[in-house]
Order: sequence, then C-alpha cells, then structure tokens
Amino acid sequence: MPLKLPEPSQLSGTLQKLLGKPVSFYLSDGLSPKQSTGTVYVSLLTDDQDAVVGALMADLPAALFLGGTLIMLPVDSLGQLLRSGGASEMVLDGLSEVFNTLRATINHITGNSHVGYSNVVPFEEVVGNAWMLSPSSRLDLAGRFSFGDNVKEGKLSLLAR
Repeated sequence: MPLKLPEPSQLSGTLQKLLGKPVSFYLSDGLSPKQSTGTVYVSLLTDDQDAVVGALMADLPAALFLGGTLIMLPVDSLGQLLRSGGASEMVLDGLSEVFNTLRATINHITGNSHVGYSNVVPFEEVVGNAWMLSPSSRLDLAGRFSFGDNVKEGKLSLLAR
C-alpha cells in the first residue's frame, strides 16, 4: 500500500511550530532533481524492513531556510551559503532534523505504516533514485524565503514510491 502524504496545511503547521516563525508554503510544480539549477537534497523514508517507501526533497533555498532557521543561523550567513551554491554540514544536519519532524507527521496519518528516515544527502548520492523521477504520488510545495537582500523561491517535495 503506497504511503499517504499529509495535507499542505499539516506541513505548514508542523514547520511553524518547529521553527518558531510563520512558514507559508503553496502548491507548486514538482521539484525535479534533473531539471533543478542547483543541488537537491534528499532524505529517504523507509518501512520497518528498511525498504524505501518514499522521500523528502528540498532544493537549495528551501534546504537553507529550513535547516538554517532550525539551527538559528543569521539570515546574512544563509545568504552567503545561497551565493556559494551549497549548504554546510550544519545546515544539512538541521534539515535532517526538520525532515525527521515531517516524517513524524507522515507517521500520524491513519493507514500509514511506521516510517524511518535517512540523513540528508544530495540527490546524486542516492543509490536507486530513478523512481523519484516518477513516484506513485507526490506533494509539491514552494515558499518564498528571505536571504537578507535576496528573496528566493524554494521547493519542497514529498514522494511516495
């Protein structure tokens, strides 16, 4: 049975509580690692037999905002990372914690089996990632995030295998 994905309002509410600030996501076109202009970061969702049942993905702006906000990096530091084109290990650790919290939201959906998660890695490092290009279901969201004097759209996708 495929993984059931949460409603966008559930995710926004969870993220607002976790990050301690308003987080506004809206439905968007899908985040495609093959078409993205930068790194796409992924955490795999696994069942109790360690079979991959889904994934959480974020592009660089979303990864920096979510992970960086959780670890309380200043906006200017996040802007520097955005300009450099990559996330630091600390930010990726923060993003892993954000994804862990979103995983708990998925676990609370009636009918879903318990899912675990992996630490965040770049899409290219995920072995057997071809299914992510055409999952059985997906929830694609975007938000506009401030990086000092620069506002960027960031994308977040939840995929069911």
